[in-house]
Amino acid sequence: MIKKDDLKLFWSFLYGIEDLPIPNEEDNHFSIAGKILGTLVSSEHLWKLKELQVEDTIKKGKKIKGFIKLTTGNDTLVKHIKQGNLSISTLNTILSYYFFSLTKFHNDINGRILLLNDLKSFFDIIDSKSIASEHIFYTESLINYLLKKVRLIEVYPELEPDFKLSFYRYTDEGEAIKLFNKSEDMANKKEGYLPFKEITVYKEQLRNEFKEVRVGFDGFPIPIDQIIELPFFRVDKRKEEQRHLLKNELKLLEKEQEKNKGEIIEFKQDSVLMGQLKDEIFKITAFLNRKNKPLEVLDKQDDIFILSPAGSGKTTTLKWFAYKLTYQNNQLPIFIELQSYKSDLTSLIKHSLKLYKLDFEVIRNHKHLVLLIDGFDEYSGDDQTTLVREIRNFKKEYNCQIVFSGRYKPLGLGEKEFYTYRLSEFDDNDIQRIFNNVFPEKGERYYNTLLKADLLESINIPLFLMFLIAHLKKQGQFNLKKVRALLENKGKLLETVLIDDFLNEYEHKKSAKLQEHQWLELKTKQIELGFET
Repeated sequence: MIKKDDLKLFWSFLYGIEDLPIPNEEDNHFSIAGKILGTLVSSEHLWKLKELQVEDTIKKGKKIKGFIKLTTGNDTLVKHIKQGNLSISTLNTILSYYFFSLTKFHNDINGRILLLNDLKSFFDIIDSKSIASEHIFYTESLINYLLKKVRLIEVYPELEPDFKLSFYRYTDEGEAIKLFNKSEDMANKKEGYLPFKEITVYKEQLRNEFKEVRVGFDGFPIPIDQIIELPFFRVDKRKEEQRHLLKNELKLLEKEQEKNKGEIIEFKQDSVLMGQLKDEIFKITAFLNRKNKPLEVLDKQDDIFILSPAGSGKTTTLKWFAYKLTYQNNQLPIFIELQSYKSDLTSLIKHSLKLYKLDFEVIRNHKHLVLLIDGFDEYSGDDQTTLVREIRNFKKEYNCQIVFSGRYKPLGLGEKEFYTYRLSEFDDNDIQRIFNNVFPEKGERYYNTLLKADLLESINIPLFLMFLIAHLKKQGQFNLKKVRALLENKGKLLETVLIDDFLNEYEHKKSAKLQEHQWLELKTKQIELGFET
C-alpha cells in the first residue's frame, strides 16, 4: 500500500501523531504498534466502531455492518509498518489511532482541522492499485464517522477512486468549500514533507504566549481578543503631494474664474476643469481617509509597513496579527523584535522559532510564511541598508509576506515595495469598551466622568490610556482632580506611573526581603508596562 520510496514519509506521519522519535530503518516498530493497539481498545469501546453501519452501494436500502475490521495483531502491525504493506484492516486501525489521538492532544477545534492536512498528505502516498473499490467507500464512511466523534461536525471527507483524500465544508447556501486548496504532494517532495504536528504545536505555543496583553504593576491581563481592532489608514506621500498640487491649482483657477466672469467661454472651461480637480481631490482624500480593517489588509498578502508614533499600539497590533494567524490553516506567522537583533536577521528568526520549539529548517518548505518585524527604530545594527538588504534576501528566498513596524520608515524601502499604513487613534466607543473590560464594576462610571470632564481626547493614544488604567488599578479609586492634572501633563503621568508607583512598590518589596528571582519577576512585569503597547 505504501511505496518503498515513501516509507520515511509514512513513518514521519505515523510517529508525528504523538511526536515520537522514528527508529532506524533496520529497527522494528514495537513501540508505536503498542501505542496504536492500546489506543484501539479505547476507541473501540468509546466510539463503538464495530457497530458502524453503511448503506450497500449495490443493494440500495440494505445496511452493511461489521465492515470495519480492527483485528490486526501486534506482530502483523509491526511488520506492516516496517514494510509499508498495509492491509485495509491495518489502515483502519491507524485511522482510529490518528483520530483518537486528536482528542487527547488537541482541545482546540481549529487545531484539529489543521491536522487534517497531515492526514490528507498521508493518503497522497498510498498506492491505490492495492485498494478494492468497495474499501474506498467504506474508508470514506469510517473517516466521516470519526470526524463526528472528534467534534468536527461541519467537515466532510471525499475519497477519490485514486484514494486521494479531500475535506470540505458547506456554506449555508449549500456550496462546498474545499479545505487545503493548495495541497502538498508528498510523493513529489522526498525532502519536503512538512511536519504538521510540529507546526501545530508551535502555533499553540505562540497562541498561548500572545493570548493576553499584560498591563500594570501586577501584570493584570487583558485578553487579546478584547483588544480594539484599530483601523489602518494608508500613508502615501505621492498622493498627498498630488492632492496638495491639485488644491493649489484649484485655488488658482478659482481666482482666474473671478477675473473671467464676463467671459462666458473661459468661465465654462474653468468650471469644467475645476470640477475635474475637485473630483480628483475627493478621490485621493477618500483613499487616504478610508478605514481599512487590519485583517483585510493582511489578507491581500501585500508587504506592509506600519508607520505610527511611540505608544500607538504597533507592537500589540503585530502580536494580535500573530495570534490571529495561528488559527489560519495555511499560514505560519513568525514574530521577531528588532531590539533583540545581534548579528543578522536569519539568526534572530532562528532564535524566535527556537523559543517556541520549531526548527528553522521546517519553514523552508512552507508556502505561506508571514514575517512580523517589530520596532525598526529599535534596530541596533550599524547600517539601515544592511537590514533592508537582509529583509529583501529573506523574502526572495522564502517568498513570504512581511509586516514591518516602526516610528519611521527605513531609507530605501519603496512605497510600492512596502505599502505604508498608520494606526488610528482610539475613539470614544473604544475607550468606553476598554474601561468596561478592565473595570467591570466601575468602568462605566470612570468613562462617564472622563467624558463630562472633556478628557477623552487626552487618552486616545493607547500608551496614555494604558498608563492611566495602570495608575487607576494601582490606586483603586478615581480622583478627578489628580487624573486631570496627570492628563494635562503627560510627562507627569509617565513619571507618576514609572517612577512614583513603580519605584515605591519596588522599594516596598525590597524591604520585605524578597528572593532574587521574585525581584526579577516583579521588575519584569512592571517594566512591561512601558513596552507592551
